[in-house]
Amino acid sequence: MSRSTSRMKRLATGGEGEARRIFRRNAEQLVSEGGFVAYEVLRYEEGIESTRPFAHRFASGEIRLARSETWPEIDL
Repeated sequence: MSRSTSRMKRLATGGEGEARRIFRRNAEQLVSEGGFVAYEVLRYEEGIESTRPFAHRFASGEIRLARSETWPEIDL
């Protein structure tokens, strides 16, 4: 299982909506570089943390990585 959390800068100029794409890209990278065959998103959320003096957007998620059941000894 892998967890990921991202926070935007306090004074952001654009970039909204990118968190999901970055999350998916990072999950796909873990799959390809770690010898896994797939991943499953267990939890994903986006929101706003109210902190002073500025609020922050955040994204957080967890994935489950899967190895091949057919050939578990093969490292892809």
